[in-house]
Amino acid sequence: MRLRIIQAGFEVMRPQKMDDASRKAIYSAIEQAGRVCYKTEYKIGEDTAETFIKALVSRGHEAMLEHASLTVRFIVDRGVSHELVRHRLASFAQESTRYCNYAKDQFGSEITVIEPCFWREGSPSYDVWKKACEACEKAYFDLLEIGDMPQMARDVLPTSTKTEVVMTANIREWRHFFKLRALGTTGAPHPQMREVALPLLRVMAGYLPPCSAICWRADGMSNEVKVKEIPFENVMILPPKPGVCRECAVDHRPDQPHNRDSLYYQMKFRQKHGRFPTWWDAMAHCEKHIQKFWIDALAERGVIVELPEETADGESE
Repeated sequence: MRLRIIQAGFEVMRPQKMDDASRKAIYSAIEQAGRVCYKTEYKIGEDTAETFIKALVSRGHEAMLEHASLTVRFIVDRGVSHELVRHRLASFAQESTRYCNYAKDQFGSEITVIEPCFWREGSPSYDVWKKACEACEKAYFDLLEIGDMPQMARDVLPTSTKTEVVMTANIREWRHFFKLRALGTTGAPHPQMREVALPLLRVMAGYLPPCSAICWRADGMSNEVKVKEIPFENVMILPPKPGVCRECAVDHRPDQPHNRDSLYYQMKFRQKHGRFPTWWDAMAHCEKHIQKFWIDALAERGVIVELPEETADGESE
């Protein structure tokens, strides 16, 4: 019995090959459906689909994107899987802890957990997490040993337990997924969700630029998709709702740091300073004892706050 720790990931299952042929098939399905609305089927040509789809998206006629779909397999923990299945318009298949007996040889007689992306191996928080997972693993196998079925023993499995989720959704729903889970348009995504959603967005932005790009543009399709940002001067930022911080659009005490991962804060800071904010930027307005508290707290979670040169020696700016 040995705890297995792996990193989260994903695999695009359908189309099986992300090549020009599969891309054209998706574009064609959307164009054929969309042109029925305008009765312009006669305009369909060899290279008309991508231009037509760009026009649809620019006009907000995204319903036509529902005529094509993609399937992705996520390898995540149970916590992230709960967020995935919230996307009701998608179809799901998930690894079942009722029927999977992790004592069997096919599972290596061990449970597999997803390594948290926000804790550095060897840090105090990481060590506490690992010991907790090992305790859960022992309890799980003890229950199986005394005769309990997997569907009963699973009650002691940790949230970090690895699960595989196959998600099939139309392209319009994938755009919605990326807005929430990668770009955080309704609030900062959970770090472990963004760990898989943002790389997947980069892949899709390279494969289907007019369909998938939201705040990203990409040229070409390769193992390393080249992504470039839309100029920030072309992005309009809506004001925060009443009652929240005017700088980061998050509800926090004025003497506490801004939320560096807030999409609103990142975009506003970028427009003003020409770069994305650091954690130091987010806490620059705080008093020294609060800065120290947050620097230490972030360090425990594997996040090192880099100080500006003029403050690195303890001198004030």
